Amino acid sequence: MFLAVEVGESKRECKNAKKINMANEIRKYILNAELSTMVNGKAEKERFQFMLHIVHLEDVGQDASFYDPELKMHFADITALGSIYQINIQDIYLKLSSRLDKAADFIRRASYVNDWMEIRANTRGIVKSVENRDELKENWKVLRSMLSHDYTGEAVEQNLIEIDERWNISDKILPAVYTYLNFGLIFPHIPPKHDENWENRRKVTLSEYENGTFEEHLCYVGEQEGSRQYSVVLSSAPEQQTEIEQASGYILVNHGEILPQDADIEVNYRSETVQKSWQFKLKKY
Repeated sequence: MFLAVEVGESKRECKNAKKINMANEIRKYILNAELSTMVNGKAEKERFQFMLHIVHLEDVGQDASFYDPELKMHFADITALGSIYQINIQDIYLKLSSRLDKAADFIRRASYVNDWMEIRANTRGIVKSVENRDELKENWKVLRSMLSHDYTGEAVEQNLIEIDERWNISDKILPAVYTYLNFGLIFPHIPPKHDENWENRRKVTLSEYENGTFEEHLCYVGEQEGSRQYSVVLSSAPEQQTEIEQASGYILVNHGEILPQDADIEVNYRSETVQKSWQFKLKKY
């Protein structure tokens, strides 16, 4: 049985998002993730479920142009074309091991730090920026105040500080965008059209609670029931001292789209004395 989040009005009070009307296209997803950990012969299992609505807010860049000083002319800048999507976290469900069960409510509520994130992707499916970064930072200040009031302890403060540090990075893209336990599978950087030899590599993380990155290698495989199918293989950097036993899966994307229909990825790896196994399943419904 999963434990449902109950944030009441606090979830709404922390928001300042654009108004959504009936004309906005909304895609609904379920992200299920399961983590199995083995430490010194002792097994633990954590389950996560996120109910997500992806709202197409607007297309952008149609009026963008650049100036050619040689020709002394302005030209349309097609590289600026893209769309802005808003991610609404509708519900979060958790079932944690007995060791972490007391922290379940804190983890659920802290996960709303990424709620209503507005992501800009170009026409090739590449994420270029988080558009409302400042608003999210202000929302986090409110949520942080609530969490620090309701919970105390060294572990709580450490987790809050780690989330604080996310806002200090200079990159326009926040970590949640390329993290599988957040939105990394929703924006897999797959273009709406390509040739049969298409492939792509990017850096990803499995969750924001773990250190270390993986290199994701996507390859176009072919057609499956009208959708484009891609194989997924992950590898780790040598300096991370991570031994991967299995890290593979697939992603399905409809023709002409950049957001997926379905994804299923399993990652088994060992880091020092800890054996971990992640299973990620993303489904559009």
